[in-house]
Amino acid sequence: SRSTGRVGLDLKYGLTSNLTLNATVNPDFGQVDADPATVNLTAYETFFEERRPFFVEGGGIFSLVSPGNIPVSGPQLLYSRRIGRAPQGSPVYRGSGSFTDMPQSTTILGATKLSGRLAGGWSLGLLEAVTGREFAAVDSAGVRFRDEVEPMTNFAALRAMRDFGKTEDGSSNTLGFMGSAVHRRIGSPRLDFLRTGAYAGGVDFVHRFSRTRYIA
Repeated sequence: SRSTGRVGLDLKYGLTSNLTLNATVNPDFGQVDADPATVNLTAYETFFEERRPFFVEGGGIFSLVSPGNIPVSGPQLLYSRRIGRAPQGSPVYRGSGSFTDMPQSTTILGATKLSGRLAGGWSLGLLEAVTGREFAAVDSAGVRFRDEVEPMTNFAALRAMRDFGKTEDGSSNTLGFMGSAVHRRIGSPRLDFLRTGAYAGGVDFVHRFSRTRYIA
């Protein structure tokens, strides 16, 4: 057995009346409900609902929505459940009799989120998170060592959106920009299957037509 200790910090600060800064160091999400048990027999990733308070609060700005808060189908440029996910690598197989202790998640070293509304009418969302390196403990014939199964990774996302309000005919328009980036510091050849960097961006425009009812 082994005992460990960690110290964390949560910070929430109002930069302005409409702009809030959230920061966390060594967050603990032990109070969050566990995900339901699922069996995935496909080659595609299972998507789970985000329940961690830090990512839930103010996270709606990173989704594509219409002026009436109606979800719009489209590409998902930010899936926050990948931040702190289970390691993607695996230790090297060294024959029968080996025992492996794999970490169940990746440690979030720190994260920062800026969200709110600017004076010019733009809604802003900025997210930055760093996860640490993870190692699997291996015991092979009494010889103990560690294999790296996840590199240090930086996640970033930027979202800007503006609702131009209603026009003369009663319709409304929303314009948004979003970009996301992932950068990994890969030091082990066993993790070369992972991308060193991944970047995505897009522009979305939503027009909502007016609806007029005539009652006779």
